[in-house]
Amino acid sequence: MVRRAVEKANDSVFHVSQTQPQCQGMGTTIVAAYYHDNKVAIAHVSDSRVYRLRAGRMEQITKDHSFVQELVDKGLFTKEEARTSSKKNAVTRAMGVVPYVEVEVHEHSVEVGDIYLMCSDGLHDLVPDVDISTDEFKTESGYWAGVDQLLPGGLRFKSRKLEPGDILEIAGIQMEYCV
Repeated sequence: MVRRAVEKANDSVFHVSQTQPQCQGMGTTIVAAYYHDNKVAIAHVSDSRVYRLRAGRMEQITKDHSFVQELVDKGLFTKEEARTSSKKNAVTRAMGVVPYVEVEVHEHSVEVGDIYLMCSDGLHDLVPDVDISTDEFKTESGYWAGVDQLLPGGLRFKSRKLEPGDILEIAGIQMEYCV
């Protein structure tokens, strides 16, 4: 289901890029999740990511479709080299660039208390993975108590402050119960 939704979204973006001259060559990233039967199906294309916080441990559960990720996979780059590379935003897949895009889909079991953070490179370019799981994101009522904690007015990172025009897309979901 989630794969088909992303494929349909690709069709729409591709159609616009082909029929509206000002949009020629445009592309985008996507990450989508579908919760069912105590599982979450996650689909993504490009370098938008999903992180899961489970039992106090943060884990990136998607893998970027990027040139530097391929270098990391081959052992030619460390994660830090990839993060600071001038090619870090060179993606190997994108929505709307071609008529058919390969959508990566994985299903994960869900546990009570899991928190899923879905974000674009607007967040993960600004904040190293290790910082995403630090106490900067923890409030008195738990991690990311309200996604508004992560919105531009609430973001204060050591790496750099957000500037006007920075794009930041974040969605946070906390599993209160499983049915």
